[in-house]
Amino acid sequence: MALSRRQAKDQKYRKHFREIEISRLFLKAVCSNMFLPQTYKEDARILLAKLSNFKSHRIRNRCIVSDRSRSVSRAFRINRMQFLIGSGFGKMPGVRKSSW
Repeated sequence: MALSRRQAKDQKYRKHFREIEISRLFLKAVCSNMFLPQTYKEDARILLAKLSNFKSHRIRNRCIVSDRSRSVSRAFRINRMQFLIGSGFGKMPGVRKSSW
């Protein structure tokens, strides 16, 4: 199944975020370490400032069925409407429609 334009863009952002986040966390740890010399901390602060200013708010959880970005369940990665349809027909593992 071909990816939509939004899904491809989201995957690109996620890949870029993964690449940058490791180095960002390392540089933050070096900056906050009180046992390192001050010169190392200053160099780490400079590198952290030069690191591209990636906006993590661009990454949205999207439904894998309908590509909708609102009300997406983290456990199933689908939105509430698809969850209701899937649970009603018994296609969701471990989920039953309740009635009392």
